[in-house]
Amino acid sequence: MRNIVLTWAQVAQHLARNGRSACITIQKWQVEHPRVAGMRRSLGLPLGQMADWRMPYPGCHGLHVREFPDHYSVHIDRVNPHCDLPGHVAADAPAVGGGAALGALVGLVLGESAGAMLVGALIGGALGASATATKEKAACAAPRRPRRA
Repeated sequence: MRNIVLTWAQVAQHLARNGRSACITIQKWQVEHPRVAGMRRSLGLPLGQMADWRMPYPGCHGLHVREFPDHYSVHIDRVNPHCDLPGHVAADAPAVGGGAALGALVGLVLGESAGAMLVGALIGGALGASATATKEKAACAAPRRPRRA
């Protein structure tokens, strides 16, 4: 059995030093399970992960961990969705909110009804979520790994 070489606190420190937009990959054997560290299950954009975990920070930030079969993909959310969901969408996934707003406007103008506005918002939000997922997948495609402290 391999030794755990990193704690989630070390991972968070590494991310803080490298900017909040940094995304890193950690092999599962290198760190304890997120639940052991007190993280909560959460939802995230579908990128092929098995689960999403979040650890809240003071000030409504948070560590976001995506669990894959053999590794974790980790970044810091500017706003933790458990603390402020609309703020999370605006800060960490603005294309979702913007797409929904634009879709609602287009639906209202073209359909001239509340139903058309709702359909437009759903379509726009889905397109925004797809764009955000593509951007996040690309940002983590060539991930940086934390060094041992």
